[in-house]
Parts: sequence; C-alpha cells; structure tokens
Amino acid sequence: MDATAPTLAILASALKIEHIADQSMQRAADNALRHLAADPVYDFDGSELRILSESEAGAGVWVVTDGVGCTCKGGKHPMCKHRALFRLLLAREVLLDPLYVRTRIIEQVLPANYGEPPIDEDRIPAFGEPAAGFPLNLPDDGW
Repeated sequence: MDATAPTLAILASALKIEHIADQSMQRAADNALRHLAADPVYDFDGSELRILSESEAGAGVWVVTDGVGCTCKGGKHPMCKHRALFRLLLAREVLLDPLYVRTRIIEQVLPANYGEPPIDEDRIPAFGEPAAGFPLNLPDDGW
C-alpha cells in the first residue's frame, strides 16, 4: 500500500459516517480498503477507475467504474468496493489538486447531440419544421 493509505483510510471513515445507516456502503468502504491493501493494478483519471479484477486477474479482466455504475459481478448491487474506491480516490484527488479534477471534467468528450432535446420519432412536425433527422432545405424561389 502506498503512502496515501492513511488519507484513504480517513476518507473511508468519513464515507462510512456519511452513510451510517447504509450497510452496503459500510461493507464496500471496508472492502475497498482491503482491496487497496493488496496493492492492485489500477488506473484512475478522475472520471473513471479501471482496476484489475481481484478474482479474474489471471485472465486479465479489468473492472471499470465511474463511481455510479460498475462492470463487476456486484455491479447490480447498490454499492460495490470498486465504486467506493472510486469515491475515495476522487475525494483524495480533490483534496490534493482540485484543478486536476476540474480539468478532467472539462476534458470529457460529450456526445454530439448533448444538450439537445431527444428526437421523438412519433411526433409529426409542424408546417415548415424539419422532420426528425432531416434538415429544412426549402428552395429559394421567391415565395
């Protein structure tokens, strides 16, 4: 375990206190610290945590989480050790270098249609309004 382990242990305690009534968070925070003590191979960039699976490391399986969803076998549960570890690492990064975290958030690539309302394929467009997916190209014939 690296030199930041005491910081992460304190942050895990804060996470557990913040979620005192949530047993899944209590277990996940403890399991995250236990997993970190095994010195896992991981990559954390502030927006995603990629960590080599503890149970399938020999097969080269990576678990990916953004702190909300997770690709692990326990991903269907309310909380898992990977999501808890993501939260701990993110909290540590915010304390150490908030500008790094802000930069990572800004650098995230958004989908091309981000911020546009979803297309309702069943809606009939009003007169002069382009149909979904089609530009409004009217001939300029002086009308």
